[in-house]
Amino acid sequence: MTIGDQRIRQEWTDAAFAGLVAHGPDAVQVRRLALTLRVDEGTFRQQFEGLADLRAEVVAQWRKVSTVQIVSGLERLGLEPRETLVELVRRALGSPEPGYGGLPKDPGAIHVAVRTWARTSDEVAAELERLETARTAYIADLLVRAGIPAPLAERRAALAHAGLLGAEVLRGPRTFEGVRVADFVDSILAGAELG
Repeated sequence: MTIGDQRIRQEWTDAAFAGLVAHGPDAVQVRRLALTLRVDEGTFRQQFEGLADLRAEVVAQWRKVSTVQIVSGLERLGLEPRETLVELVRRALGSPEPGYGGLPKDPGAIHVAVRTWARTSDEVAAELERLETARTAYIADLLVRAGIPAPLAERRAALAHAGLLGAEVLRGPRTFEGVRVADFVDSILAGAELG
């Protein structure tokens, strides 16, 4: 695949992702996306084996930007587990950033769109379950590294992850005004051997 082909494929994927978030799963249709991109439907057939291929690419992009990049970015910082948790929560509660194929990064809208899609797609539902499991496992790993025993870390990670999901959906200009991230993280870590 040439660089030009990769760019065109990414444009289709970005348009499909934007359509999903703005209008729901039914927006991920070749004709509708071709109109959005102002291209012939033939360019789609040159890049994708079919609509299932495009939808798989959208899910792969979502996985990459919603989990893989975040975890690898946090790990590259080389912080202690508590500070990594603080940074993770800050990012979850922070201001939207550009991302997700040119869309404003609005995790609440994106989560609603993906969860809606998962109701009608077994593949998306399975990927969503894998991602939620991976995210909770990452938080549990940070808690274990901070000194929380594994069984307790798993329970606290599940609660922390649920809280972060809620934070993404409830995000608004005043939703988290006055929230002290460090206090939230310290409540999760209560009882850990912080040395």
